Amino acid sequence: MNAVAWLVIGLVGWAGSVQAACMSYDTTAWTQSQRNHLSSIAYRLLFEAGENLVPTQTVEGMVSQLCFEGSSSDLNAILAETAILARMQQEAETQAANLAVELLRVQSLEDERRINPLCNAELDALTSRIDQTIANLQGQLDATSTVAQVKTHLRDQVYPALGTAFKQVARCLRAKVD
Repeated sequence: MNAVAWLVIGLVGWAGSVQAACMSYDTTAWTQSQRNHLSSIAYRLLFEAGENLVPTQTVEGMVSQLCFEGSSSDLNAILAETAILARMQQEAETQAANLAVELLRVQSLEDERRINPLCNAELDALTSRIDQTIANLQGQLDATSTVAQVKTHLRDQVYPALGTAFKQVARCLRAKVD
């Protein structure tokens, strides 16, 4: 026989010797979401234990069976039903916490769009407001006569007005884009 034939025979023999390790779970008391996530949770638990094995899942009634080809780990220890359910609970709590944070973020953006005068004003109204603010600041600046008064006016009037305007524009843009 040539080398290729021996290689094929060896691979077939090796493939036939790989054993599947299986775990069964009675999912009668589980929610549908828990049943749906069984194989993904099992995969993650095994991956964290150093095994990169994708399970094959079969379901008969309310019994789910997960099989793993070539596992060298103690599946009973890693994939015990309590470990599976605990991980599902942990992930559900994490997801709920992330959802709560996202809902708060969305609510703050909606609040900003509602209360920020720049978000809801028409362009003509914005232009008029800007022109009026510039005229007021210019009038105050014209009333100053010393360098110290100019500095005070810039520090106390102009710079805060610019800062407020930029902040409102930035918050409105962020609220509209997100």
